[in-house]
Amino acid sequence: MAGLAQIKSLPTEYTEHLEAILFQGRFPYTYSPFEKWTNGYKDWGKLDTLGECQQFYNNETGWTFLPPS
Repeated sequence: MAGLAQIKSLPTEYTEHLEAILFQGRFPYTYSPFEKWTNGYKDWGKLDTLGECQQFYNNETGWTFLPPS
C-alpha cells in the first residue's frame, strides 16, 4: 500500500494496472511484468521529495522470483 502514496510519481501503466484490478472487474486478470522498475522511494522525511520514487530502470529480464527465506 505504500506505493499508493507515490502514485503521482509512477508511470501511467501502474495506475492503469490498479484501475483494471480494482474498478474494472476483469476476471481473470492477466498480470504482466512492468516495463520499468524502481528500488524504492526517496526519503519520506524530506518534504521537497515526499512521494517521489528513486531512479527507474528498464525491466530487461521480465519476472524475478525470490527464494523463500
